[in-house]
Amino acid sequence: MARETIIREVVGEIYDAFPNLLEDLEEQESEQELERLQQENAYHLDNLEATYEMDNIEFFLNYTEWLDNVLTSRNVDRYMIIDNFERLQRLIPGNVEEEEEGAYVMYLESAIDLLKERQDDGDDEADGEEAW
Repeated sequence: MARETIIREVVGEIYDAFPNLLEDLEEQESEQELERLQQENAYHLDNLEATYEMDNIEFFLNYTEWLDNVLTSRNVDRYMIIDNFERLQRLIPGNVEEEEEGAYVMYLESAIDLLKERQDDGDDEADGEEAW
């Protein structure tokens, strides 16, 4: 897996799309924010890999629910999680082993559907304007 490539691309795209994430931060804080987002994406990839190895999509869906609960309790819009997963879903093809690729994309699609259902149920009024 071209793990570092995926992480670098996803994080770069997020900061390009949401430049306000780093606004008003000191240089040291900006570096910490960058490291935090890189680590979060490493966790997403770790959980995709574990799900594939166990052949158990419920593992990734449980991770997604936990992630959603933690981040939304910290005032991170659910939209940001969906956005991150959609970026992973788009960048994984060609950067992981071919036999894993389809499974990862399907796990992410299922997780995105779950998050959108939670959003539609009114669990969170995410609008995509809030920062991480």
